[in-house]
Amino acid sequence: MIVLFIIITLIVFYFFKPNYIKLEIDKKLNDLYITFIEFDVKDGEPIIRYTNYTIKINDIRYNYIKEVLEEQKFYHSIKGVFDKDSGEKDISWQIQIYANTTYTFITSNGNVRFYRYTEETRENAKHEDVTLYSLGRNKIDRAETIKKSILEIVQEN
Repeated sequence: MIVLFIIITLIVFYFFKPNYIKLEIDKKLNDLYITFIEFDVKDGEPIIRYTNYTIKINDIRYNYIKEVLEEQKFYHSIKGVFDKDSGEKDISWQIQIYANTTYTFITSNGNVRFYRYTEETRENAKHEDVTLYSLGRNKIDRAETIKKSILEIVQEN
């Protein structure tokens, strides 16, 4: 019984403990890259629109974006444990944030996907670490709020 209780407690802790983004950019890169992608269907044909933004690390907008992202709570997604592609189904938009070798994708369905690439110098091979999170309760509304905030920040002059 004790072992079963410990296992259940660990599972609950894993899925209900909030995680936070720590947005770090290597100083030699000097840029934060953000891509906003919209998916639509017109006359039965799929349409994909890309809008790219580049924010210099010394630009005040970088700090605003960092603040918006770092205040968000993310939770491990049960679907993400069993289906690594579940974050990409039935979405109407996606924001991709590229910082150094960490990529963060936030989708219209409230899922957040982290990609972390590391390069081994000996073998010149890249390894991909993918984690799928959920924005928790009201995740679609929270995703819309994040999208609106980030787009307002990057479109400022």
